[in-house]
Amino acid sequence: MTILILILCIAFQVFMTTKKVSPFLSLLIVAITAGLLLGMDVKTLLASIEKGVGSTLGGLALIICLGAVLGKILEVSGAAERISTTLIDSFGEKNIQWSVLLTGFLIGIPLYYNAGFVILVPLIFNLARKTRLPLLYIATPMAASLSTTHCFLPPHPGPVVLVNAFQADMGKTLMYGILLAIPAVIIAGPILVSFYAILRWTTILFLAILIVKLYYITTCNTQFFSSLTSCHFDCSFSNCKCNIIRIMCG
Repeated sequence: MTILILILCIAFQVFMTTKKVSPFLSLLIVAITAGLLLGMDVKTLLASIEKGVGSTLGGLALIICLGAVLGKILEVSGAAERISTTLIDSFGEKNIQWSVLLTGFLIGIPLYYNAGFVILVPLIFNLARKTRLPLLYIATPMAASLSTTHCFLPPHPGPVVLVNAFQADMGKTLMYGILLAIPAVIIAGPILVSFYAILRWTTILFLAILIVKLYYITTCNTQFFSSLTSCHFDCSFSNCKCNIIRIMCG
């Protein structure tokens, strides 16, 4: 029964997250709901919530505040923009995806996602305009690296909470997080964009073949619309003008 209650509370939390309820309010509502369903009295429940919030903030607040200060220093001083332009100039236009990926990764460690996004978005637009490359081609690696660092690496809130909850080592968490983040950003960045490009050209090729086939079918004066999926066409080969038309109709 306890496991079922926990599963329902997790599902309730996911539901409120999809409805864009404030994270603080959703967590508080889920905590109160879980405590009542598990049979805790109101006094014990409030004491447990107070203790949990206090212990979490005690190990979290200092790291988050210092991380925010470091990120603000990088933002105001222009160091983040300088890092990004230097990396892009070093990698060159042909490897623009990898330079943007590394830029987002380095800036995403000290900066929160929203701050890094605000800093890098103008740079992404400038690069897309200068190189005449698709915006998605350049922006996807940047978004992948910022998201991964925000989820995997301290001093971001999620990893720090887990470190405190499991009494883990912060340095080892950062090191292992980087090892896991590297393949994640490569797959979610350049590889995913390449897959999109392959899919786009495959779709274009398929549509071109379909258009050509439809053209030759209609030139044979076939009953095309009555047998579109079966491809059993009533072709009059005497009216076909070439072997290609015979192949397309047969």
